[in-house]
Amino acid sequence: MDERFDKVEDRLTKVEIGQAELKGELKGDIKVLDEKI
Repeated sequence: MDERFDKVEDRLTKVEIGQAELKGELKGDIKVLDEKI
């Protein structure tokens, strides 16, 4: 059970990191769009 729980936690942290990266990319894209306008 502990091993499975660890794997689930790893997946959650990876998802959270992915979401944070996506938010950072979106903010970067918005800045680029603002500069073009």
